[in-house]
Amino acid sequence: MSARGSSSVMADELPQKALQLLNSPDYYFIQKFLTDMEESQDKMTLYEYCVENHPYELFLKLSEHLLHSPGNTLEIKSKCADLIHSLLDSPSDSCSIWRSSTDIVKDQLKSRILDILEGDNPVNVCELMWKTASQIFSCIIAEKQGEWQGMLRFFFDSLFSGPLYIQDCALSFFLDLPKCMGNELRHYFPQLKSTLSEKFYQSEGMSKFLALCALVNLVQHMSIDYYSQFSDLLLPMINGVSHFLGNKDEEPHAQESLKKLVELVVTEPSFFNSHLDQVFTALIKISKDESLEEETRCLAVEVMYAFDDNSIKKVRKGIVLADLGDELIRMVSCIPHKSGNYLVGEKFLHRIAILQSAEFHIPAVLEQIARLTTSLNWRDRYAGATFIGLITEGCGKGISDNRGGVVKLVFKLIADSENNVCFATAHTVCTISTLCKSCSSSYLAPHLQIIVNALLEIIKSQSSEIELLQAHSLEALASVARTSKDLFCTFYESVITSLKELLPKATSNSVKGNAVECIWTVAVVVGKDIFKKDANEVKDILLNIGRNLREDDHSLKVTLLQAWEQLIICLGYDFCPDDLMPGLLRAASLDLNNATEHDMLRVKLRACELLLCLTSPFNNEFHKWIDMVSDILVPLVTFRDKDIRKVAISAMPELLISAKHFIETKLDPPSRNSYLKRLLLQIVPSLVEALEKSAGKCLDKEKILRTANVVEKVLKATLDDQFSEEENVTEQEKHIVDEIVNYYHKLVKIYDESSWTIIIRFMEYQIALMRNAATEKQKQIVRLTFKNEP
Repeated sequence: MSARGSSSVMADELPQKALQLLNSPDYYFIQKFLTDMEESQDKMTLYEYCVENHPYELFLKLSEHLLHSPGNTLEIKSKCADLIHSLLDSPSDSCSIWRSSTDIVKDQLKSRILDILEGDNPVNVCELMWKTASQIFSCIIAEKQGEWQGMLRFFFDSLFSGPLYIQDCALSFFLDLPKCMGNELRHYFPQLKSTLSEKFYQSEGMSKFLALCALVNLVQHMSIDYYSQFSDLLLPMINGVSHFLGNKDEEPHAQESLKKLVELVVTEPSFFNSHLDQVFTALIKISKDESLEEETRCLAVEVMYAFDDNSIKKVRKGIVLADLGDELIRMVSCIPHKSGNYLVGEKFLHRIAILQSAEFHIPAVLEQIARLTTSLNWRDRYAGATFIGLITEGCGKGISDNRGGVVKLVFKLIADSENNVCFATAHTVCTISTLCKSCSSSYLAPHLQIIVNALLEIIKSQSSEIELLQAHSLEALASVARTSKDLFCTFYESVITSLKELLPKATSNSVKGNAVECIWTVAVVVGKDIFKKDANEVKDILLNIGRNLREDDHSLKVTLLQAWEQLIICLGYDFCPDDLMPGLLRAASLDLNNATEHDMLRVKLRACELLLCLTSPFNNEFHKWIDMVSDILVPLVTFRDKDIRKVAISAMPELLISAKHFIETKLDPPSRNSYLKRLLLQIVPSLVEALEKSAGKCLDKEKILRTANVVEKVLKATLDDQFSEEENVTEQEKHIVDEIVNYYHKLVKIYDESSWTIIIRFMEYQIALMRNAATEKQKQIVRLTFKNEP
């Protein structure tokens, strides 16, 4: 067993051995310890004890040995530098040695590190100690821990002179400087510019790469006011990237440089404004170079993609539309590659189609797509299918002016049997939706048979591999139905049959959702007379889908609720909502939680809207649900979401009207007043509270009058003897009077003169209740109002 395999040192011996190691003046003893440490568990245990209990003394011993030990070998110096770096690593961490040291100790640490940096050390020692210094310096500046006397001056001296490897180390130090240093760096801008320019033109390899990284960091540190001082370094920097590509061994440097340029474009796009055309030209040249690795070519495109829309619009049109467009189409055709580079091409092509749609010469573009779609290589056909889908969305007018050619290409692509092309044809199917938005039913008529048949063929496919295409086809079919209007009735039977077969079998939520939308669109387009024979079956299918939804299927729940609303509009009184109500009431009663509140809020709002939708056409039949609906909606008149509040408040008059129908037709006279009073006692206080919470002082005179409508109904009920037949005012009636008085008091308090008109109306009711023919109970109510008025 090796010595490292076991440890014989006792814990109580460690303090004494640590003092012996740290206080020993014998350099060779220390060297022996460092040389054997990796192979001795005892020595490693002792070292770890020193790190834990005597870190500062250990640092002094290691740094002293690095600086002054006679006959130090490269191995020993490297070992000391490595241990010092590990000892002081991550100074910003709360548990770091640096953070736990006193200010006096920190000053001593800084002084000793600077002594090491100024010494004559090999490359690997310099790299480690510059890295240690940069971490500590950044911590000092970022956390305002004072100064490091002499460090910044030494850094610039090293950057501008000395051996090349020292200059490279100084550049590495520069890369870690915090951005709050920008103000101090401005004094060194002329020297920095000269040094970086020299490195771009004369240096090779790592030095050139570090100079590029340094310029990127410098621009991120400086104010935009100083851009002009460094803008003439931009093209040398770009040319430096191209220079790397002249040597295959340096292509990794080019890739890392392009990644740094992406970072700079994202954070400081305006730095490139004066040379946008040249930058794009150089990057397109890299992206088109077939001798380079695909990753390098894609990174060049990613730099261009990182520019914001305003910058891309400023680039000369020929560069973007011709040279770059061709390269992006090539990238799209690279779909088999695992790198996913084709997605970058697809996204960028989409942006260009939108940003520069007016510059596209659509006939020429269609010719290019036609050439791609006739290729024997399915990848080219895939690129053609993707291209037409993307430009259709971005170039709506140009596409609609060339509908014939577009439709011809779409039909050809839909018929392509290659699965991968079929996947891309989802883009071209979306073209149909776009065309429908820009053309009339008369234009669509000659193509309707072919379009519907092609879409149904995709929809009826049993392959799970084309679910995305099915979803897009359903969306397109709905667009065709809306556009073709009455003409679509001819295809109703085949379409409704396919949809009824698809929905129960669909597993993808995107397919289910689009199928549900398609089925209600078709129902609305053909009308009740045609649809009603399938209505019950469709209703059962939708109810079954709703019953089998997962709790987090919020988007599909919203789609289903929208479907019910449209079917109610389509069928009117022929729609029976009995089966729908339990699920609808549950959705409207949802308790929201923070994790999915936004999604659940959409479901709750749509359910409340549907309840409101049901109250109007079904007033005569709505009485069976009034209590349940009022229990849900009345509390929502003060709900925190304004859209739900609006729906709930709008439903209150409808509930009262339904109640009126109910008591007049279904209840005997003795029961009417008690039912109405119970509902009024539930509704009126909530409306008063909602007015106070929601309106603030935002109501004008007209709105004040409108908000009083419900309260006036209460007053009129009192005047018409619709309160209880008891001789005296009951407690419930007193409560209603209190709420009315509170309501008017709030109007006067908030709106002053604006509320005068409605106060006069209130007084008119009071006067009418005190007429000679008034009952004693009515006069009691008037006295109560005066008594309760503040």
